[in-house]
Amino acid sequence: MIKNIKSAEDIQADIDIKKAADVRATRNVLVDRVTREINRLEDAGKDAKAWRDYRVVLRNVPEQAGFPQEIDWGKQPAAFTGK
Repeated sequence: MIKNIKSAEDIQADIDIKKAADVRATRNVLVDRVTREINRLEDAGKDAKAWRDYRVVLRNVPEQAGFPQEIDWGKQPAAFTGK
């Protein structure tokens, strides 16, 4: 008797869980970089509103319809100025 054979649905669910974790990890790296950019701009007395808005988009990635298969990463307002 064969045991532990997963259905196609179970396999797809496993793939989706892994994909979601990967997307969240990427999102977290971007949120950290954006937060550092916001801090640099604000420390220099510059406007960081566009970056704060972008950070909200990134934070909401898991709430998007189609997540984790289809992701709208939003538009980064400018190039990063730091590392």
